[in-house]
Amino acid sequence: MKKLLFTILTFMFAISGYGQVSLDITVVNKITGEPINNLSVTLENEGIGYQKMSSTNNQGKVTFRGLTTSGSFTATTGDTDEYYSLEAPNIIFRANNNKSVTMAIAPKGDTELDEITVRANSSIARINTIDAEVSAELNTEQIEQIPIEARDFEQALYRLPNVVQATTGFETAPDVSVNGGDPLFTNFLIDGLDNNENFLGGPKFPIPIGFIQNISVLSNNYTAEFGYSVDGAFNVTTKSGSNNVDGEIFFVTRPGPVIDGESPSNFRQDNDAQDGFQRYQGGFGIGGPIVKDKTFYYLNAEGTINLNDNVLDSPALGFSEELRGEDKIGLFSGKIDHNWSDNFRSSLRGNVGLVEFERQGGSFFFPSSSFFEDRDSYIIANKNTYVSSAFTSETSLQYSRFDWNFSRPANPDSESPDVTVLDPNFLPIGRIGAPGFPFIETEKTGQIKQKFTFTLDDHQLKAGAGFITSDFILTGGGNPFGSYTVQLTPDQISQLRQQNVEEDLSIEDLQNLNSEINVTNFSINVRSEPFGKFQNRYNVYAEDLWTVNDRLNLTFGLRYDYDNLSVGGGDKGDFNNLGPRFNFNYRLSDRSVIRGGYGRFYQKIVYSIVSDALEFNRNNADIRQQVQGLIDAGALPQDTDLDQVLFEGALQASGFDVDFLEFTDNSAFQGDRNNVFSNTIRIDNPNGYDNPRSDQFVLGYQRQLTDDLLFSVDAFYNRTRQEFRLRELNAPEPFFVDEDFQPEDVRSPRDADATRTTPILYTDEGQPFALVNGDSLFGASRTIATVESEGESDYWAATFNLTKDRGDDDYSLQLFYTLSRIDTNTEGFNFRAVDANRFDEEFGPSANDRTHVLEGFFTYYPVKDLSITTTTQIQSGQPINRVPDATVFGTTDLNGNGIGRAFEGTSFSAIADRTPGASRNSDRLPWATTFDVGLQYKLPVGGDQRIKLRADIFNIFNTENLSGFVNDSNPSNQFQVGPASSGNFTQRAASPPRQFQFSVSYLF
Repeated sequence: MKKLLFTILTFMFAISGYGQVSLDITVVNKITGEPINNLSVTLENEGIGYQKMSSTNNQGKVTFRGLTTSGSFTATTGDTDEYYSLEAPNIIFRANNNKSVTMAIAPKGDTELDEITVRANSSIARINTIDAEVSAELNTEQIEQIPIEARDFEQALYRLPNVVQATTGFETAPDVSVNGGDPLFTNFLIDGLDNNENFLGGPKFPIPIGFIQNISVLSNNYTAEFGYSVDGAFNVTTKSGSNNVDGEIFFVTRPGPVIDGESPSNFRQDNDAQDGFQRYQGGFGIGGPIVKDKTFYYLNAEGTINLNDNVLDSPALGFSEELRGEDKIGLFSGKIDHNWSDNFRSSLRGNVGLVEFERQGGSFFFPSSSFFEDRDSYIIANKNTYVSSAFTSETSLQYSRFDWNFSRPANPDSESPDVTVLDPNFLPIGRIGAPGFPFIETEKTGQIKQKFTFTLDDHQLKAGAGFITSDFILTGGGNPFGSYTVQLTPDQISQLRQQNVEEDLSIEDLQNLNSEINVTNFSINVRSEPFGKFQNRYNVYAEDLWTVNDRLNLTFGLRYDYDNLSVGGGDKGDFNNLGPRFNFNYRLSDRSVIRGGYGRFYQKIVYSIVSDALEFNRNNADIRQQVQGLIDAGALPQDTDLDQVLFEGALQASGFDVDFLEFTDNSAFQGDRNNVFSNTIRIDNPNGYDNPRSDQFVLGYQRQLTDDLLFSVDAFYNRTRQEFRLRELNAPEPFFVDEDFQPEDVRSPRDADATRTTPILYTDEGQPFALVNGDSLFGASRTIATVESEGESDYWAATFNLTKDRGDDDYSLQLFYTLSRIDTNTEGFNFRAVDANRFDEEFGPSANDRTHVLEGFFTYYPVKDLSITTTTQIQSGQPINRVPDATVFGTTDLNGNGIGRAFEGTSFSAIADRTPGASRNSDRLPWATTFDVGLQYKLPVGGDQRIKLRADIFNIFNTENLSGFVNDSNPSNQFQVGPASSGNFTQRAASPPRQFQFSVSYLF
């Protein structure tokens, strides 16, 4: 039985790998700066029973490869007749990391020096003397000290340089942006392995702080081992056990409005106006040995219940109500590390996340449209590292599953239309009825990685390959009972007020109005079937770190990526993704380096690009003839294969000339689906999809001012091309809106439709049809779009960073300032040009552009076991997109192409029409400033045991910021009505007011 168990465990561990890290130690003479060769250096990690000795080479360097991320290491130089010994303690690694330490040791003179003098005349520098990677990290101590809401690692990410909280177009999109880029394409990793929800983007498993040893951001010029993003990567290193049993049991609470501050404008996030919030959170973490010096474990479990009091706010109807909702989160993690021998080490990690968000309504969403969102994740990863005198091998294997039900109705028996109600200015009054859409997605992903590292004289060679495969299944579509957008008159709004309707506003209340309701938009789902595809991503890379001499390192790398989704609706994929990378690192002295480099990075294709081209597609006879008409007109390549670009997706019937509640189910459309007219469809791109590429240039300087004070400055230029955006294939003729545009100049939708490539005309009864080669196609579509890889962006930045470890002082700090600018003509794969694909007119500041960001944290230790940490974030305002005033022009859709009209009242994103005379994102919100404070006291209760008492105060000065916080485009302040000269400003959102969080932990 024991033999069988041993065989099974050996197989599980051996098929994969462990996070490979290495340490370069340079030993120099403190007086002359010359390298010291043939000096013994001992590296030790008592926590796991590790000890190894090696000697410096002619360049004064020694490299320790294949190290673990468990615990901390201490490097010690040997005491000789010529030099005193020196110790570099507390060396901690993150996954897949090369770290460097320079030890400048004092030579012995005629007089023997005591230890204090030796320390004063020796120094340890932890500047990066290896490469030009631009990265930053939060270690365990910093993570423990800074205020972090809900022990959520995403709330810690924006404490890192070049990272800001993001405005997105989706309420569930990732909420941090690196270098001002699209948050959807940031790469999230756990121990160097994939942790991306690959349908839309963002982390699959929301890893809790209790399982984290280190959080790092790779923002520029990083190793060829990493890819799949032009905007950077977040890599989380998980905790491991050691020979000591230690851990914590904790409880966290957010009391909520009892002591929280008040804000004149309710904080809105995920379309909810929050008026009250409470959190109750508890869990434990424990790690220790199974077999001393051989086998270790770490377990973590955390549970959270959030109580949300959202405000249903309807000034037009004259009432405001609180709606209570409850979120439930359970996160479970475990890890086993095993040393088979001094050269062979393995790890097994598992993560389970069970997440349920209740979307009970709020803002203008009424309870009848409420639903639950489920996000469940499962990950199991095996890793293995083998270290020999000649090479290091790392093999990794991971399997994960992600189940996402975005809109599970709160009332499963609710089968009704949904209605978005607008006022005369096209602003929302309320959303009632069913949630309006099903969305059930499952993703099963497997990953395998292999990496080898060789040392050959002055060259450290690294080569590897990886493969990620994902199987997606999605059931989606619109409401089969109809989705109506209606615009009420002042008299109709007055009638509803007289009826005293409140949170129980219903469709029946609208039916009882004594005048006809104006329907501005209508759609209904006619067909919806599960569908999916496999996404396969391959990469191979090689890299040479050449130590030219004791001062200069050169790195030459080359990475190749291929994604099978790049085929799109064509015949071949994007096979030319060769990414050269080069950097240099020159040691000016034992305390300073200059570094720089160039790299080409390629971005992944998020599956939703292809999924949308399947779900929102059609393949009936009229669509085929219409698309052929676009081919004949030159809007698509002549060799386009209709069978490859068209698909029977979730059929939506759409129209504007529909009476209110004329259709309450789709039975009327089932008899002749082929003749159902669609407002918009998407097709697969016959040219395929080029992976976006970014050419990135970096030049920087780093200096260790003292043993515990580090300064760096880095300048960047990122030139990104082939970014995703949406091209309208059946666009109307261009329609130019200048600053002298008048209301009578507005082009009507019918006039615009008549100028489309395949004209959209109307029968006497108002039924639309496409006219192609003299044929009237009633089963056609008004707009036909496809995602293309033609977007561009330019990012310029300089980042200044000052970090001070505590050392022997009673304070520590990290402070960074970024001066940047990012201009782009796309905001993601759903971004359209306002008019006729004129993307040159769209080039302007990104929605997540900030000119100035000053951020940092300062920790003061007034007495033993007490720490006070203050964090600050000061940033200039995000851009404002100025949209037309409907009270002046009668509509927000000035050119009649349907884009501005389609988003009236629901999303004034960057693709809404702009007010005459304004360019995209031409205005700015005011500056935003936030200070947070964390107070922590560790009460000794015997031995190494402590009771940790902690209080965190977020936004301590209760500042009302209108910019710079997590938001989506619906409730954001980043759209305003009318030109800037009008002075119009409507506040739709504000950053959270002052909030308190308290916790108590038992540490052992």
